[in-house]
Amino acid sequence: GSDNGKMRFEYACREYIADRDNTLAPDSVLEYNNKIKKMSQRLLNMYIDDISNKDIQKEVNRFAATHAPSTTKNYYGFIRSVLGVYREDLRLKVTLTMEADKPPYIPHTEDINTLLKHIEGTQLELCVRLGTLGLRRAEMCALIPSDLEGNYLTISKNKVRNKNGKWIIKPTPKTAKSYRTIYVSDRIVELANTVGFYQFTPDFLYRQLIAAEKACGVPHFSIHKLRHYFASTALDSLPE
Repeated sequence: GSDNGKMRFEYACREYIADRDNTLAPDSVLEYNNKIKKMSQRLLNMYIDDISNKDIQKEVNRFAATHAPSTTKNYYGFIRSVLGVYREDLRLKVTLTMEADKPPYIPHTEDINTLLKHIEGTQLELCVRLGTLGLRRAEMCALIPSDLEGNYLTISKNKVRNKNGKWIIKPTPKTAKSYRTIYVSDRIVELANTVGFYQFTPDFLYRQLIAAEKACGVPHFSIHKLRHYFASTALDSLPE
């Protein structure tokens, strides 16, 4: 904790989060708390006033040894933000690894068709098809029957973790612009009326998708990568 005017870094991190609790999204609070769990005990126990640039460089090097460059950059960003509040005098000059992350695989229509054939008639098929229309995992996991009227689907909710890590339905989309009504194919309507919308969590959906991709031999791609596909590819080549 904080004593004799001295504050340990762990306490500073938790104070930083608490001060922003009302403005941060619940999943952001959870993400920040997870970053604290990954910190070395040495850094957590250090008094704020004793921390030097060298200490942070050592911490970043330790973390970078087992994490991707982009993850390391986000990790350092949180540490820097905390120190920016509680150690305004500390001017950090930390070197991050410049090794590029492996570019994500964007699926081809052939890959998607192969996957769709393998998962035909399942809620996972419905999710993949919705992914090719730009839906996020959190959006498709929050859909209910009344969101669909004829061939028009309204996206207005998110399934997200609250700050305690419990999955909840948030009655608003990710951003104001994310609220939308889209036209969907007859196949999507058929699946929604037979197998129903996906009722599990975005994390479980991700694991199911990986298993299905392995089973049918297509390269791994996430639901999010289907949004990239949606943005760059005409969908008329998908089977109805």
